[in-house]
Amino acid sequence: MSEQSDQKRQQLLDNLFHCRDVNETKDFYAKWANDYEEDIRDMEYNGAQIVVKCFLELNCPLDCRILDIGAGTGVIGTLLKKHGYTNIDGLDASPKMLDIAREKDCYVNLINSIVANNIRLPIDSKSYDVVIMAGVFCPGHISVDAFNEILRVTKPGGTICWAMGVEKTYVDYDDQYRDGQFERAIVTLCDRLKWLSILGYPKRVDNYLHGKDGWFHAMQVI
Repeated sequence: MSEQSDQKRQQLLDNLFHCRDVNETKDFYAKWANDYEEDIRDMEYNGAQIVVKCFLELNCPLDCRILDIGAGTGVIGTLLKKHGYTNIDGLDASPKMLDIAREKDCYVNLINSIVANNIRLPIDSKSYDVVIMAGVFCPGHISVDAFNEILRVTKPGGTICWAMGVEKTYVDYDDQYRDGQFERAIVTLCDRLKWLSILGYPKRVDNYLHGKDGWFHAMQVI
């Protein structure tokens, strides 16, 4: 890859990860929507492909009700549909990203909402068998304190799974990824009997972002 491409990729990452305020991030995606899929290919971001591949290993029924949080332009929804999953809703904070997702006809419902601990999602409690996410746990996006709201909309016995970069990818941008804080937030919810790790997870995954490793997490709601 050329030096110019490397610089473009790094500039995109710096701009993205420095978006601290959720509204600032929302504005960033509004401007990025039309070029998003081309740019993530150039960035060698493979979060959607990884999360779907790992999700398929969980052998969830094809008729399970799925919520794709951070659905964006519908990359995950499109991949899931190819594998026979059709009962999928997509949620994203960016209306412009969802407009593109709508054209792909892979979601039953599209929901425009920010995901945060202090904002109640416009979704009934215990609605989904599966919540799937990729690339949402990073600086300027969804904070760990939003797990409680994600848990609320998932059925007992349901699955919450996500792909994310290794923590060192984010530590220079956001303190919540320093010193194991993100992992402790997950363990705290286990201790509070909100969820438990599915056997064998989390697992390290290759080439999440430009050759850097990532993690796939799979939790079962209690």
